[in-house]
Amino acid sequence: MDRLPVLPLGQLVVYPHVVLPMALTDPHAVQLIDEVVQGNKRLLLGVVKPLGGTEPPEGAVMQARSDELYEVGTLSTVVRMLKLGDGSVRVMVQGLERARLVEVTPAEHWLVASYETFPSTVAEDARTEALKRAVHAQFSRVIDIAPYLGEELHEVLAGITDAGKLADFAASSPTSSRRTWTSPSLPRPSCSR
Repeated sequence: MDRLPVLPLGQLVVYPHVVLPMALTDPHAVQLIDEVVQGNKRLLLGVVKPLGGTEPPEGAVMQARSDELYEVGTLSTVVRMLKLGDGSVRVMVQGLERARLVEVTPAEHWLVASYETFPSTVAEDARTEALKRAVHAQFSRVIDIAPYLGEELHEVLAGITDAGKLADFAASSPTSSRRTWTSPSLPRPSCSR
């Protein structure tokens, strides 16, 4: 089973098929990204749980322990990296697949984990089609009433035909809650209520 470095993120979830820019200032996070870029460009993005009712800091939380991560994360790839003069990096990551983090262990400066991806098991039946139409219609209304989302999202929404991709797209919008999708009991997004 492959083992990859884990970048623990506070208050941030990267969904499959979504590209997200991040600014990293922690020296260990910068070193992790540097090593990932020199290798196969793949890493696991974990999500840090709130502890004692307190949300973790936003961005990379390199001091997170394995028990502080949700069981489900995202297998991702580094699309682009830009090193800045102050030692920080700007990086664009793309979520590839939802993954269960297995055997998360500390390495010298960050966590590493083996992982299992979830099989795509969405049945394309009449019920799924009806739910997809309902999600399309509801999200289209959200775009209409939220000007900060931008009109171009209508075109993006119209181009999504896969139920799993539609669920990830809707979940990654600024109007969704991250805890809904990091629960181990929800390994694959679905359009059902």
